[in-house]
This record gives sequence, structure tokens and C-alpha cells, in this order.
Amino acid sequence: MIKLPASKRLRFSVAVIIANFVMGVFGIYYGADLGDLGMFLALSNTPLYVYILGDTYRPSRKTR
Repeated sequence: MIKLPASKRLRFSVAVIIANFVMGVFGIYYGADLGDLGMFLALSNTPLYVYILGDTYRPSRKTR
């Protein structure tokens, strides 16, 4: 079994990358327009980028 990383940001990023890959394969298989598929993936990844940026500047857990 694959050991999950301890970082919440890394786990979330890996999950989104896997989801993007699956959506891309399905989009190509069903003949979606690649421009529209790229736009969808860019818009669906925006929350990931905002979360990573926000958690970088203000971490969700306190470190002492």
C-alpha cells in the first residue's frame, strides 16, 4: 500500500492531479474539444492554487 504524505497540501495536490488526469483521459476518449477541456481544468484548479497560496502564508496548524 502507498503511504500517504503527511502534508495536507501535498495530499490535496496529488488528489487533484489524479482527478485532472482522469478527467483528461475521459475528455479525450469522448472527443471533447481540447480548448474547452483545458479551460475547464484551469478553472477547476484555481481553488487548489488559492488554497496552497493561503496555507503557505497563513498555515492552518500552529507550529511552535
